[in-house]
Amino acid sequence: MIQLTHLGRRTSWSKSDWLPAVSPSHRREMAHRSFPKKMEDWDIERIITDYADAAEGMQAANLDGIELQAYGHLMDQFWSPLTNTLDAPYGGSMRNRLRFSNDVLRAIRKRVGNEFIVGIRYTADEMAKGGLTAKDTIKILKQLKKDGLVDFLNVI
Repeated sequence: MIQLTHLGRRTSWSKSDWLPAVSPSHRREMAHRSFPKKMEDWDIERIITDYADAAEGMQAANLDGIELQAYGHLMDQFWSPLTNTLDAPYGGSMRNRLRFSNDVLRAIRKRVGNEFIVGIRYTADEMAKGGLTAKDTIKILKQLKKDGLVDFLNVI
C-alpha cells in the first residue's frame, strides 16, 4: 500500500510548476508559509480527477490499496470550519464539508472498484479554537462508515 495526499494550503510556493497553493479558504498555513488561493470549482474538479488518476496508477502498479492522508492536508482542510470558508455545496454544514472527500472517494471507487483497499488517515482533534473537536471527528467517522466508501480509518 501507499499513502496519497494533496497538501492543500501546506504546499510550498517554491515547488513544482509554480501553481499556487490551493485550499477551501485563504487562511494561511503558518508552518509552510503559503498564502493559498481559495479553490474554485475547476480546482476542485481537477484535484478530484488527480486523486482518481493516482489511485488507478497505484492499482496498475499492483499495490493492494491506498491510504488517503487527511491530517492537516487538503481533505481535512475541507472538513474543518477553520480552513473551509466555501459556500455550498462544499462549505457550510458538516455534510457539505465532507462532500469533497466523498466526491474523491466515489471517483476513486469508480476507477479501482471495491476490491482495492481504500482508507483515510486523519486527526482526531485539531486542538484549535473553532476547529474540529474529537466529538466532530466522531461524527465524521460515523458518516464515512455510513457512506461505505472506505475500508478503514487510521485515527491520529
